[in-house]
Amino acid sequence: MITKIITRISVFSIIGLVFNFFMIYKFMSVWMHPQAGDLELILNLIILMLFEFWMINTGLLVSITAGRSWKHWLMAVAFFSVYAFAYNTAVSDNFIFIIHCSIVVNRTLAALMNKDKTDVEKELKIAGFNFSLYMLLIIALLVCSAIIPKFGLTKDYLISENYNFNPKSDDLFNMPHVAMCFGALYYLILNFVEIKNIISNFKK
Repeated sequence: MITKIITRISVFSIIGLVFNFFMIYKFMSVWMHPQAGDLELILNLIILMLFEFWMINTGLLVSITAGRSWKHWLMAVAFFSVYAFAYNTAVSDNFIFIIHCSIVVNRTLAALMNKDKTDVEKELKIAGFNFSLYMLLIIALLVCSAIIPKFGLTKDYLISENYNFNPKSDDLFNMPHVAMCFGALYYLILNFVEIKNIISNFKK
């Protein structure tokens, strides 16, 4: 029974689930109960979600070229170097940086090690789904931003943390509660879909 479970479930799927659950926890904890001194963490999580859009699009390229030759491994290494440099210059919390880079590495290794045509097509579908989810979710949340609860991210809290925001602007930096909701829902849906796929594979 144990052997069947191990062979049916990809180790990359398990690692992805763990990382995603951690990100859900971080977004929810900051949204619900932000602590004094969480200003940098809030900004880093918002930046993370903006970088996620770029990661989804580059993920499509990685899926297309996955497992073709050693040149694509080198391309992936070069890509990660540029990504890591760009992201690390934008954030101040190396812990969040390391966690997110670990998620990226896990995603790309899963794509690169799938040499079978069927697996590559599956990775392309996953990347396409992630892109659609990202766009639909952020549009829906921005449209409904007025009814999304702020919980701990109140105006008083943001002022106490010297958060530089413009209430008249409708972007994620000026609506951190929407950004936290976006991140939590995004990773939650990804995990829900991944768990559903694991269950489906196990039943085969």
